[in-house]
Amino acid sequence: GQAYRGQRMPAPTYGSIRDIVKQRIIAVVREVKAADSMKVLILDTPTLKTISAVCRTMEIVEEGVSLLENLERKRQPMPTMQAIYIIHPNEDSIEKVKNDFKSSQESMYAGAHIYLTSHISNDLIYSMRQCNELVQRTKSLKELNFEFVALESQCYSLGLHDAFRTLYSPVTVAKNAMIHTIADRMLTVCVTLGEFPNITYKKPARAEFDVVEKIAKALQVGLSNFDKQIVDGNSWWQPKRSDPATILIVDRSFDALTPLIHEYTYQAMVYDLIEMKDSKYKYKTSNAKGEDVEKVSSLDDSDALWVQLRHM
Repeated sequence: GQAYRGQRMPAPTYGSIRDIVKQRIIAVVREVKAADSMKVLILDTPTLKTISAVCRTMEIVEEGVSLLENLERKRQPMPTMQAIYIIHPNEDSIEKVKNDFKSSQESMYAGAHIYLTSHISNDLIYSMRQCNELVQRTKSLKELNFEFVALESQCYSLGLHDAFRTLYSPVTVAKNAMIHTIADRMLTVCVTLGEFPNITYKKPARAEFDVVEKIAKALQVGLSNFDKQIVDGNSWWQPKRSDPATILIVDRSFDALTPLIHEYTYQAMVYDLIEMKDSKYKYKTSNAKGEDVEKVSSLDDSDALWVQLRHM
């Protein structure tokens, strides 16, 4: 897929995968210039999960963002503000962006800076071009390539919770679509890390068990196509290392025992005993008046003690 439309984004730097994604998001917010810090950041639901995993609200506000909004909810017009959209490039999200700029009298924002989490199809580009007001107000359109959630410094999720059921479904269309979704999201991981990896996969014992092979081949095609992209006459993306990493792709049958083993690490026990969601948990405490209040705390890489103990 095409990696980039518009100006060149900063190349990834060494560090944890959470830090790299965070640096990319902060760079996006900083590069949008607006008078008096009048910027609004608009996210769809998938991107909200990606960004909330690596950035706190205050860290974004400190970069000059006056308001954070959900693309899928009803919003108040802010005709003097610059809008930064970080969204998944699907038909639903693109239509919602177009609806924000129906006409010059009904436009919700002064300008649009649109950042996409992965490759956008030519059909969606054509659809955007049909909205004249959006075309006139769009200041930038870029592909960021982080279609995953960075859970920890060395751990990420593609966020495909129904993948297992779909991959082994008899419905071929849904199965093939999931294979390409996995490959596309893995591609964004590689691009984020600046890797052009070697791909190793488990050869299927029988021809009908070829899911792993198909994912590996789709990822290889994606990487090859990405590497051929030319921007301003030069290949802008280069792998960071001369000794490429290796991606090992296996299915669940490669290690059927692990899901049956109950872990006793500190992290596993916390998830057993406390209701955790997106690395956050709720608890009750008393305030100065002696009243019971509910609070929310995070257990993530920003907590040094949690990082030290979680895998023990």
